[in-house]
Amino acid sequence: MGCPARCAGRIDRKGRGVKRGRAHCGDRGVTEWIFTGTTADGKKVEVTGCDVFTFRNGKIAVEESYFENRTS
Repeated sequence: MGCPARCAGRIDRKGRGVKRGRAHCGDRGVTEWIFTGTTADGKKVEVTGCDVFTFRNGKIAVEESYFENRTS
């Protein structure tokens, strides 16, 4: 589960995730994304990151997530 799915539990219903790019080569793939929203106490949140995937037999075998959380 990538960060946007995990972050959604901490962000109110105004949270939004957007995929910014993706690439793949052989059995590896990557998506770049940004997730923005507001916490329950009104703080603005912006999380940027990427998910790196390894595929086996046409399915995701490994997913690694890297992200940076910015709260104002």
